[in-house]
Amino acid sequence: MAENTSPAITMTCEVCSEYYTDPLMLPCLHSFCKKCLIKVKEKQGSADTSLKCPTCDTSVNLPDGKIEGLTQNLWFEHKSRDASIKKKIVSKEAISCDECSVDDSSDAAVYFSATTGQYIGQFGHQGNGNGQFCYPIGMSTDGKGNILAAEYSNNRVQVFKEDGTFVQVIQCDGNATDVAVDNEGKIHITIQSQHHV
Repeated sequence: MAENTSPAITMTCEVCSEYYTDPLMLPCLHSFCKKCLIKVKEKQGSADTSLKCPTCDTSVNLPDGKIEGLTQNLWFEHKSRDASIKKKIVSKEAISCDECSVDDSSDAAVYFSATTGQYIGQFGHQGNGNGQFCYPIGMSTDGKGNILAAEYSNNRVQVFKEDGTFVQVIQCDGNATDVAVDNEGKIHITIQSQHHV
């Protein structure tokens, strides 16, 4: 078996060592929390319109001279949030369902992004109906191109076509935390509150 030599992807910022919050990606492909890049920029001098990457020291010209012009890394943002939530579930910490209580329902959706983190599109929004989400925490695809999304708060897995068209709901007897599809097409759902798959 070939050894995996690719670098491990961590969901923590190299500056603050916390899960990413509002991660931005530099052209050198390193990502950092927005607040961390602002602090780094302040230390380097506010008059300069460039920024040195805290990881590789590459000098980056900031779009319009501002941190806000950098590319948002949605993949890291969502994976970091999921990792943080899963850590809370494992440690049995209280979890607030921010996605379900905010007016801006864009966080309760399935997002598509390129491997670079560049946003491509999304489907779904906050709610309890078909095609709506409340705390989606796990996702998988099957061999037919369908997307399966496990919802912690709605105790279910929703199945969608590749284009986001709703197909069906699989109701669960507890909090669905993850979903996987095996080679035979069988769906496996992790139920946190029942401690079983």
